[in-house]
Amino acid sequence: MRSERETEGSGGDEYWLIRLSPFSLCFVVILVISLIARLYRLDERLLHQDESAIATLSWNLFQGRGYQYNPQHHGPFLYYLDVALFFLFGASDYTTRLGQALCGAGLVALVCSFRGYINRAGLLAAAFLLGLSPTFLYFTRFGKPDPFLIFFSVLLIVFFLRYRS
Repeated sequence: MRSERETEGSGGDEYWLIRLSPFSLCFVVILVISLIARLYRLDERLLHQDESAIATLSWNLFQGRGYQYNPQHHGPFLYYLDVALFFLFGASDYTTRLGQALCGAGLVALVCSFRGYINRAGLLAAAFLLGLSPTFLYFTRFGKPDPFLIFFSVLLIVFFLRYRS
């Protein structure tokens, strides 16, 4: 993306224009649709048993009751993220799932990091499939730690490839 300053006509009015290549435009459209698909009516379904257990532990931490590690309930990342989201947006079913939804959209954005390894058509196909796959969409709207595992695994691959190049 490049921005270019141009003067329009004789009036001397200046406008900032953003030039997007067709690839960038398609990628941004896929990313926006992916984000909307993940955030739209995120709180429509009731919390599942696993989600409610995580939400309860996050709520207890938010209320100042502390956190004690229990291997049956994963590590502390999810709870502290939920607490931050509760603080910013209030505690609700929506905010319980918000971190996972944003992480799923972030994974779609990470696809662009593979530009030197996959051609543009492949990147758009990967972004489209990750962004709008019904299964992947479901699991990135679900209040479990799975989307974080996938996101940080792909991020590790991106870092490794950048380190090697």
